[in-house]
Amino acid sequence: MIDKALSLFTIKARELVTIILSIYIFCEYLAIFGTGSGGVSNIGSCLQFIELHEAGRWIISLQTRLATSNIAQYINYIFPTWLSIATLYFIALYTKKTPSNLLPRPALTTSFFWALGSDFSNEHTFLSTYTYIIVIALAFILIINIIKQEHPLARTAHATFACILGCPIFLLLAPVIILTRETPKDK
Repeated sequence: MIDKALSLFTIKARELVTIILSIYIFCEYLAIFGTGSGGVSNIGSCLQFIELHEAGRWIISLQTRLATSNIAQYINYIFPTWLSIATLYFIALYTKKTPSNLLPRPALTTSFFWALGSDFSNEHTFLSTYTYIIVIALAFILIINIIKQEHPLARTAHATFACILGCPIFLLLAPVIILTRETPKDK
């Protein structure tokens, strides 16, 4: 149903998910730079700003309830696990080839789980446990590509760019690209 509605605007469901995840990652970046208390709370504030008060309060209260519940301890174990699994895909992608896409799925997934983990553990700093996991992954990408002698610096730089700056740049460019893209009907 969502695909049919989105097709009217020539937006794919995958692009919509990428936009939503990128917004959340960007909101976590804002928290790291001192704006707001976290990615979820920044999203809640944005929803309240656009007059969606109930949705904003609900998302903030959900995070508060999760953080203070008995499940919080398990969440603190599962997010690093998910991030570690995502980084394995990230490493595999950047040691096989240099992707042509500036924001490949493994980079987006790695950034998303970094943001989730940093947000829910209240580690709103670049030197968090979750950041160290990504730094280790980038080191593996560099080392494996040095061993294979396949563009180690270029691939590592591309991986770093995709993981750190890919989402904010996607948010800047996505509206223009989506709105100006030709559809098969236009050709």
